[in-house]
Amino acid sequence: MNSQFPKKVLESIERVILSNKQDTRLLIFWLKNLNVLLNLCHSEFPEKEDEDEMEKISLFRIQNGNVIEKSISIDEFESPVFLFKKGVKRLSQSIYSYILKHIYDQLKDLLVNSFFEGKSLKNVTLITQRTMKLFKENFIDKRIEQQFFEQICYFLNAKFLNYLMNDKYATMMVS
Repeated sequence: MNSQFPKKVLESIERVILSNKQDTRLLIFWLKNLNVLLNLCHSEFPEKEDEDEMEKISLFRIQNGNVIEKSISIDEFESPVFLFKKGVKRLSQSIYSYILKHIYDQLKDLLVNSFFEGKSLKNVTLITQRTMKLFKENFIDKRIEQQFFEQICYFLNAKFLNYLMNDKYATMMVS
């Protein structure tokens, strides 16, 4: 197999992702598929964790008339599989960040309206419910889902606290 093929696949996926940064549904679809691909790579090409299991290559060089040997783990070389896994991980992290930023932007606008204009927080819950539904429909790993919604809750808490600590609001409460 041509070693350029995995690189071309990742570049094609990245182009699709970059041109659809605002499409949460599509981003979650690609997050799912990249995670499936990464899991397949891990099962077919497991990473060795025990240094004794790692294959070593001995390199020799001559210095001042002496032969010096240096052993290097094969894993230190960036094989096509290693580079592909690394690219899939990078793309998954980028997609996760785009989804999170897109949801933050939607929530931020709604929170401003809700806090300052006294409107209902119903739309905030609709956005989070819709996102959770997309995660479930796409069978996103529970750990990723949990981390995502913990970050959303942290964001909402921080925005709400900032609103409460706003000087205008604090002076309105005192008077």
